[in-house]
Amino acid sequence: MMGKTRLGWTTLVCLGLLLGFWLGRQPGALAAGPSSPTLSASPSQTPSALSLGTKPLMPGEEVPELERPQQLKTNPPPPPPRPKAERRPLKVAPPPPPAAPAPVEQAPRLPSATYPTAGGPPTQLAFQSPAPTPQALSLTPAEYVARAEQSSQQLDALIRRGTLRAEFIGTGHAGTMAMMSLLNNSGKTVSVHLYPGMILRPGDGQKVQPLMINEETTITLAPGTSAFRDLQSFCMDSRVPAPAPDGPTAYRFSTRTKDGGPGTVRVFQIAQQIQLTPTAMPEDLQRQAVTQLALWKSMRQPVGDLQQTSALGSWFYDRATRQAVLADVERVLRSVR
Repeated sequence: MMGKTRLGWTTLVCLGLLLGFWLGRQPGALAAGPSSPTLSASPSQTPSALSLGTKPLMPGEEVPELERPQQLKTNPPPPPPRPKAERRPLKVAPPPPPAAPAPVEQAPRLPSATYPTAGGPPTQLAFQSPAPTPQALSLTPAEYVARAEQSSQQLDALIRRGTLRAEFIGTGHAGTMAMMSLLNNSGKTVSVHLYPGMILRPGDGQKVQPLMINEETTITLAPGTSAFRDLQSFCMDSRVPAPAPDGPTAYRFSTRTKDGGPGTVRVFQIAQQIQLTPTAMPEDLQRQAVTQLALWKSMRQPVGDLQQTSALGSWFYDRATRQAVLADVERVLRSVR
């Protein structure tokens, strides 16, 4: 009996030593709870291990890896603002200096490149431009003058009475220096005739060329209608400028062939019929230049380089053409003498 009691106490002491040894190796286990476990008063009960908040790490067990931190997801940064455009001061060119006034021309103008329009189309008109008949070509200078003066008297009387209203606008073109507009103010149909040799005289005090008409035309106007027509014409004074392009000129039909007369009409007739010297210049332009230069020379007016340029245009710089035209002019003048 004594031996059994000694063996039981020996067993309890061994168990206590083992428990103390284990607790010494796990110091954190005591901190898990505020109080120590109590042993039962009964010596026959075996004390149980403490409940720990964490599982004890056993020998040979791998240490668990710490949870990897996840990358924080954020919205992309806003784009940088656009740089503001640099405001530069506006550079304004200074206004050009005022142009000097054009000098007053003392010679015919050169032909321009375009013909200025001076009004809309007529409401009703009728033109009859027959070719010159053999009888017309055979008229004497006196008959030419009489026919032209008679037609001028008729047309001028209609304008003075107010039956017709006439306006003349310059073109700046050699050969067609003026455009005529006729309006029928009456309640009846009116017919007028134009013949070569008719003279358009400028108003008193106007420094502008008188014109010789080179037209054989009948113009018929119904009541209240108008007609617009370029007038084939020649300058009758090389010392003054031609009608201003696109500008009105107070022309009147002269009842007398002023600044010319029968002698000038004869020059015109011969220049229209003479056989021209062949040149590179178109024949119609060459005949126009020969007639114009012959008219000026027959009236003993200046015919220098400026006048020749106005009659020949760019052909003035073709030496062979210019010499041929001047030779034709001299043949016309010899035929009149």
